[in-house]
Amino acid sequence: GIDWAEGRGVVESVQQRSSELADPAVANAEHVLLLFGLTQPPFEPAQVSRFLVSISASGLPVTLALNKCDLLSQSEVQARLDQVSSWGYNAVAVSCETGQGLGILAQQLASFTTVVAGPSGAGKSSLINALRLGRHKPDAERGLLVGLDVAAAAGLQHTDQQQQQQLEDLGIQLHPAAECSMQESDQSR
Repeated sequence: GIDWAEGRGVVESVQQRSSELADPAVANAEHVLLLFGLTQPPFEPAQVSRFLVSISASGLPVTLALNKCDLLSQSEVQARLDQVSSWGYNAVAVSCETGQGLGILAQQLASFTTVVAGPSGAGKSSLINALRLGRHKPDAERGLLVGLDVAAAAGLQHTDQQQQQQLEDLGIQLHPAAECSMQESDQSR
């Protein structure tokens, strides 16, 4: 269980693996979210292809998100979406800064245990924090944690008692083993 007041977790049982990824090293994920920046760092088709091939080998469903869409023109964003579509993937353009596209992405992630992967600088931590802070929701609902069970939820070790209660009210079960996976995956090595 998790002792939220002391900020500690204890493994109470080990479950049989239903899935396994080598990079990032994680088990029992139901879904993979690959996140890439459209700029800063630049979108690199070869790098995106390597990630897609690696994750596709797992057999897990993949959602592809392209971050920092607020920094490019709409035509530049659309060109990248079209490029990815020509590869057989539907990507979601998002901005962790403005919240654009986060509602659509949150709907696609709902009810999955999702691992978030992507290169350094793509915005993985920013995305997780934006979803946690409710940037995809109307202003009245902000501050509530999003109803997702995200294995790579960096920062959840700092969840306070009120946030823990919100999680429980939403029926979200955190897995202490997920805290071992909080380091962002970086396959760009």
